[in-house]
Amino acid sequence: MVIVNPEGWQRTEIEVRPGDRLSFDADGKVCIDLSDILEKVARRLKFEDDYAKKLSIRRDDPNEKRVPEDYFTPDERKELILNRPWVGPDGFDLEHFQPSFQSRKDRYLLPGKNAAGLVAAVKSGSKVAPGKQDAFFVGKSKDCVVGEGEDCSASQKGWLWFTVNDVQYNDPANPNLFYNDNIGVFWVRVVLKRG
Repeated sequence: MVIVNPEGWQRTEIEVRPGDRLSFDADGKVCIDLSDILEKVARRLKFEDDYAKKLSIRRDDPNEKRVPEDYFTPDERKELILNRPWVGPDGFDLEHFQPSFQSRKDRYLLPGKNAAGLVAAVKSGSKVAPGKQDAFFVGKSKDCVVGEGEDCSASQKGWLWFTVNDVQYNDPANPNLFYNDNIGVFWVRVVLKRG
């Protein structure tokens, strides 16, 4: 069992080699936009304060039965929906939840795959994190053979790594710039059968 934090690549203690069969089963929730959560919470608190004042809803009265959210308008409720939601290992489709800049779509680790989804890599050495060429999408579950096909294409033995599919930043001094606002956790059951 591996715990995956969404703050960038993390190496496991699982070493694999070509011909090994890997099976993944994952669960958990992550959000790749903490600022969106904080913004929506602040907006909700403002709506609550406004309605509490406007309707004289008493906060500390155990006999008070009204709550502000019952009075939110449909437009206000819509304003509270996250732009980039909490998701499981399959992530979310960028066609339905837009990145903050459309021009960033191609900058994801795996541009054609769901954002925030679980990603793995097999990389030799333990010091340098994997690159796009090493990465493959795992999602909620996957079976693959190392060295066969694009999904487990490592041609030499190496360590198994995990991350989430997020925007890549090409600055060696701060490669995790777009991972710094990610929160949550995935857990992954990895079954390795030697080939």
